[in-house]
Amino acid sequence: MQTKPLRRHRGVTLVYTAILLTVLIGFVGLAIDFGYVHWNAGQLQNAADAAAMAGAQQLYHSHSDARDAAVRLAVSNTAGSKNIAIDPNATNAAAGDLVLGIYDLAKKTFTASSAYGTVNAVKVVARRDTGSKTGPVPLFFGPIFGKKNADVARYAIAYVVGNPRGASAIALDPSGKNAFYIHGSLTLDLGDGWVQVNSNNPEAGLVQGSTGVQFIGDNINVNGGLVEKGQAHAPYTEGAPTVTDPLVGLPAPTVGQAMTPNKIGGSGTYHQGYYPNGLSLNSGDNVTLTPGVYILDKGFKMNGGATLNAQGVMFYIKSGAVSTNGNCNLYISPPTGGTYKDISFFQARDNTSPASFNGDGDLTGAPGDTTHGAGTFYFPNAPLAVGGNGNTVVNKLVAKDIEIYGNGRKKITEGYETWGSKDVYLVE
Repeated sequence: MQTKPLRRHRGVTLVYTAILLTVLIGFVGLAIDFGYVHWNAGQLQNAADAAAMAGAQQLYHSHSDARDAAVRLAVSNTAGSKNIAIDPNATNAAAGDLVLGIYDLAKKTFTASSAYGTVNAVKVVARRDTGSKTGPVPLFFGPIFGKKNADVARYAIAYVVGNPRGASAIALDPSGKNAFYIHGSLTLDLGDGWVQVNSNNPEAGLVQGSTGVQFIGDNINVNGGLVEKGQAHAPYTEGAPTVTDPLVGLPAPTVGQAMTPNKIGGSGTYHQGYYPNGLSLNSGDNVTLTPGVYILDKGFKMNGGATLNAQGVMFYIKSGAVSTNGNCNLYISPPTGGTYKDISFFQARDNTSPASFNGDGDLTGAPGDTTHGAGTFYFPNAPLAVGGNGNTVVNKLVAKDIEIYGNGRKKITEGYETWGSKDVYLVE
């Protein structure tokens, strides 16, 4: 019986062994590279989650702060020993690394948007690919098979619960000089609120004082420029985007028949309605107004030591100026519901007469009130001045131009909107 040579069997075994080792090495290399890519993907996901959350926490503060926070948080994370650099995407392109937008919880859809007041979510894409700043993920064994790198990306969307916070004071003038002007020796207390100045003038804002203006608040956002004079200083940002008048859709009240008497003047109690001869109070007058809407022609005037108690009241200044002087006390709280909820003064849009609240008496929601304030003062096409040495507590100011001056503390208790719950959570 004839047998094959042993060396031929050995040669075949070596070939099989070489093939098997190559396959095994390939599988081991594939497993190692897959694990490394998966590990990088996990790190990218963590970075995207954290960056989206950080951006969303600042979203209702300002869009630029949201971008800055997300970028800073992302770069503090690594994937494969590389710091994760995301592009801030200032143009908010939908395909960018960092996108602000509107998330519909019901439909679970995200739409890129830069519209202030409606944006409620931040999307972050953390990438290690050929187009990213950190480049793709290098493979250990991939080059053996002609694959040097792997492109990896992960994304996250963080959603903000509640409503966007708006400015405590908004100067709507698009181009005026000193559209927002603070001067004197006062303390302007906005809490955590801020000031919005829409004017694009190089001197849109002016902060001036010989002994210093004390500013308590977040910031003064100016579309144009701001000037500081004397010892007065305040935090401000120039080149800030403008905002839309938040009350632009507020309708004028219907003017009915004239009340009798046709003027609010002298001590007594008056009821809502149309007063063609306005309101004029002098020293010693003490007036109480029942809740409702008071429509005034020929303006609103208080002088001397007059006192006005108006709870649940809105004044519509159809014509004429608003002026308070001396030691008069104005205690007013706005309606708590309906069309004019939270509005205390609303001047007609075709009435450009100035409004000046200047005196040594109180301008508050009620005697001794230092918290709730006297409602929103809305003078869309007129200058508004709040001054004097008295106790001043209002909720919000929206006017063409705003001047705040005098001594003591001028307190604006809240922004036009509220932060809501401030809760932020991941939705994708």
